[in-house]
Amino acid sequence: MNTQDSSFAEKDFYLDEFRGKTLLFALRAADLGTKVAMDMAVEVFGTLLLNDTRVVLLIETSDAGFERQSIKMLCDRVASTPQTSLASPVALSAGSSDDELLEQIWTVLRASPLFLGLWSVNLEVAPEVSLVVCAQRIAIRFKVYKFVLLDPAGGITTGGSRLSFMNGPVLRELLRQGEAEWTGLGTRRPVLEAVVRPWRVELPQSRSVHSLA
Repeated sequence: MNTQDSSFAEKDFYLDEFRGKTLLFALRAADLGTKVAMDMAVEVFGTLLLNDTRVVLLIETSDAGFERQSIKMLCDRVASTPQTSLASPVALSAGSSDDELLEQIWTVLRASPLFLGLWSVNLEVAPEVSLVVCAQRIAIRFKVYKFVLLDPAGGITTGGSRLSFMNGPVLRELLRQGEAEWTGLGTRRPVLEAVVRPWRVELPQSRSVHSLA
């Protein structure tokens, strides 16, 4: 089997696995600023929606003009996916309780397979983990099947190979004292710690860190 065939087989495998499930994506509006990133985002979300997969999409925004334009463009293009009804983006508040956040999401998903939540930049939290804080709360309460963090620094690579997903044991191993630094992931430790922290008691199926570029 050649590389292209393997790629298609892997894609079909995951699409079959995700059908009927809910996936949570977290990204920053600033990361949608290039055509390549926007095209990739539209392709991924459109493919999942056509696959009968529910998508909870969290976008962190500073409300800058170019970010608003990027979000609108994403909404317009995803809305063109056949047989997809897209609700308006919902502004999420850090002051909302977990139950209130859950109700906002369910209200939309009852009528649409895509929930798009806008999360304002939290200046009281380190920039590299502020978006994760919001995603943590929703992932646990909503019991999502998979949590995908789209990070500007790209995916997690060890030994020259990119990890397509990370479960609890993999994350805990990376976060052992000195392990992240030894594998060249020392600078990614804050994000990894933020991702794993809330699931030390209750872990979803998997988490992954990716880049749109």
